[in-house]
Amino acid sequence: MSVHRNKMYSYEAVVVLKDGAVLYYDSAATQFFPDIESINLETIFDGPIPAIDEEPITKEINVDGVAILVNAVIHHGYTVLILRKADSVGEQALCAIEAASSEMRNLLSVMKMASGLMFQHIEGLGNKKLDTYTAMLTHSYFGLLRLTNNLSDFSSYLRGSYHLNCTFFDMAMLVKELTDSLNTVLQGKEISVDVMGGEKPILIFADREKIMKLILNLVSNAVAGIGDRGTITLSVSSNKERVIFSVADNGRGLSEEEIATVWNRYQVQGSGEVRRGIGLGMTIVQLIARQHGGSAVLESQVGVGTKVTVSLPLFAIEDTSLKTEKILYESSGVSPLLTELAGVLHYSKYDPRLVD
Repeated sequence: MSVHRNKMYSYEAVVVLKDGAVLYYDSAATQFFPDIESINLETIFDGPIPAIDEEPITKEINVDGVAILVNAVIHHGYTVLILRKADSVGEQALCAIEAASSEMRNLLSVMKMASGLMFQHIEGLGNKKLDTYTAMLTHSYFGLLRLTNNLSDFSSYLRGSYHLNCTFFDMAMLVKELTDSLNTVLQGKEISVDVMGGEKPILIFADREKIMKLILNLVSNAVAGIGDRGTITLSVSSNKERVIFSVADNGRGLSEEEIATVWNRYQVQGSGEVRRGIGLGMTIVQLIARQHGGSAVLESQVGVGTKVTVSLPLFAIEDTSLKTEKILYESSGVSPLLTELAGVLHYSKYDPRLVD
């Protein structure tokens, strides 16, 4: 038996090479390759790998009896390797998630088209029951869309192919715009959304769509924690290097047991009447923050509320090892706010006449 067979491996590791020489590796990489400085790409890939920017190359290799998946990307002359321990059961599960999310996209497209055509026939009938059923159908569509997007993001992250589309934008303006939109869509609940800071523009280089998704995931959790009455505060500030923003609520708060599992990507949050669905929301928050080179910290106290603070570099350096084709389906022309809050908004907010 190999001495490495029972070693505890980190989930993934990173190695960066230039002209065959190792420039950087994290501590986890030495668990996969103890003699990391002498790593040889031609030995790993049975010959030279292309020296131009291409789609990621994946190969399974064996090191001291341990199966390792190596994902390689060439970018501007640098070779970036993502290493992770091969897991046949996990790989099958990941393939199943990808197949399911792909099929769900197809079904959602048909669902949206069919509901749109149906609404054209019932719009002028003045039948309140039919209007209610249509709103419920639209609400379910957005809920499934959110789940599909989260599964797609999650599987891309596990594959090492989660893509960032970074541009310059005003973070303070984004927070203010979201605050206004949230106060509009939350009418009917006694929930107010306030903003603190951001009096001056805060220019940031990041993926605007994913930062919006991160914030809305936190707001969705805040609404779930508050119920029908309370206050949510969005704060934003910056220094010379980073932007710091937070979402805080004065809801029920989390117990120590809940806090311990809140970042668990497989955890189902809540039970009974407060069940919140599959626990991917906070995992998505964490992976978006990490992909930007940032972090997310949660503070909570039962009976007081919850606050999540996210810190991001002003100028995110996108991890080129995670480059992949951008999935345009994520927004599909629909409101990200209605998508991300589908788990906490009443179906009446999804009247097709208001959505479109």
